[in-house]
Amino acid sequence: MSKRRLPVAALASAAGLASLIAVPLASAGGMYDVSTCRATVGSSHYSGADAAQAGVDAAEALSANATVKISGSCGPVVIDDAVTPHTITLRGAGRNPTLDGQGNPGSVVTVQAESTAVIRGLKITRGTGALSAITGGGDVGSGGGIHNDGTLTVRNSRVTANTATGGGGGIFSTGPLTVIDSRIDANSVSGIGGGIAAHATLTVRGSRFAGNIGYAGGGIAITASAPGVLASVSDSQVQTNVALGGGGGIVNSGAILTITRSQVSHNAVPPSISGGGIYNCLGGSLTLTRSQVNRNTAGRGGGIINASVGSTVALVESEVSHNMATDIGGGILNAFAPEDADTTTTVSISRKSKVQRNTSGGDGGGIWTGYAGTILENGTTNLYSGTGVNHNTAAGVFSADPASEVNIFGNFK
Repeated sequence: MSKRRLPVAALASAAGLASLIAVPLASAGGMYDVSTCRATVGSSHYSGADAAQAGVDAAEALSANATVKISGSCGPVVIDDAVTPHTITLRGAGRNPTLDGQGNPGSVVTVQAESTAVIRGLKITRGTGALSAITGGGDVGSGGGIHNDGTLTVRNSRVTANTATGGGGGIFSTGPLTVIDSRIDANSVSGIGGGIAAHATLTVRGSRFAGNIGYAGGGIAITASAPGVLASVSDSQVQTNVALGGGGGIVNSGAILTITRSQVSHNAVPPSISGGGIYNCLGGSLTLTRSQVNRNTAGRGGGIINASVGSTVALVESEVSHNMATDIGGGILNAFAPEDADTTTTVSISRKSKVQRNTSGGDGGGIWTGYAGTILENGTTNLYSGTGVNHNTAAGVFSADPASEVNIFGNFK
């Protein structure tokens, strides 16, 4: 599958990336004894290290939807249900049910194409990414915890302390993915998506992404594999994630992303990199409703960067505050390079939204916009004149007038 590259600048060194990812992940817990594994399918019971896979194999042989109840600590599983398609549910039972890759090569859970699966009440940990023998040679090294090429729902589960060399330290998905009431934390990847790398429809509700590390999209990376890909994040937190190439919290590349009643906060990228909270690019559409992007840090675009090829950002009853950029655009950076001038990038701000108390080391404490960038108030005014962009701080040479350059700096060249 073809994947679109992200226009991130000033890349971190490979050595720096390796040193970060090599740090032990504290949430990995202790060693798990997979001999404690027990699996049940209907009236059939399985035990031993491969019990979970034996249960999955039995469930696939049935003609109706089936549940594999898992207790103790079990080894990795592959769900391949394309021949007799129905839903296979992996459901945790007992105390701390775990699927544990134990640091061995391969994803902990693999969902093959045309399969439908649900993971419920399980801990997925210590996977290292897909093997070519499982994926047929595609996306090798992606999906440390979970590699999904089918349709997958993760509910009431934790995906933690996984690593990958491709994409998706926690989860890599080329098919529809839904994450509900789950925690995706302390995963790492040398590619995109420390927590999740999604290339198709993504739905996140009531979940938390924390302490993940990636090259782009520390918490979540959404890369549209085709026009019109939809993604949504609601009632969730994306916090304390790190990206070494852009988008500390979230990267949205070409998808239609809505963020509702959520927080993107305390995420970071290095001082020479853009998009501490969110990196929206390549025609991506980002709408924030009743959400906060706050206390993120970057070189440019401390809270949000909106870059390239007609990308749009809309703030609806939302707040971008207390973010910091060492260079320009403390809160928001819009259309920052001359090569973006062929297609307008737009930031639209509703009357009930605020861009406040952000800081930049250069110009545009609140918003820096330039070249073909446009700022709209309620979708109609080309020069934003509302009162919601204020109380920002900038140290640049054009920062003398607190009513203009400090809060909104326009470099229309």
